[in-house]
Amino acid sequence: MEVFIAFYSEDQAIPMLDSAQRWAKCKGASPNIIQVPEKGFEIKRRVLADNLAQDTYYILADMLCVPGEKFLIKQIKKAIKENPDINLFGLTEKSATGETFFLTKTSGVRVCKKGAVEKWPQQITPDYDAEHAQAAGKAKVLSDVYFARLSEC
Repeated sequence: MEVFIAFYSEDQAIPMLDSAQRWAKCKGASPNIIQVPEKGFEIKRRVLADNLAQDTYYILADMLCVPGEKFLIKQIKKAIKENPDINLFGLTEKSATGETFFLTKTSGVRVCKKGAVEKWPQQITPDYDAEHAQAAGKAKVLSDVYFARLSEC
């Protein structure tokens, strides 16, 4: 499964490479590093990933957000199969406790259906996750599928 990790500044090279290397070790994951301008970063990285994706579903990961489980891709594919009407899945941070996490913070790893967003809305929130979820139509949190922060690994 394609994994898109974006950056906007050359000084992000080391954490970007660390993130990509961790995804490369995840069975079934194919990391792709993309660079977008800092201005409009959240929208631009999502649009570019959606345009570049070859498969029906792909992963959009924040820098330093990495697989939290050995069989992450297998679990994601199972969730997709069980929920074919969902266009955007949020994963749960490994150090968080279930749904409570998503009431206060955003997901650092999202599974997106290519082409689900026909018109990308204007950014209102700093992280753009709420706008993305609304534009995607049907979104769901996978409270039993985890990612980790690289600093916690």
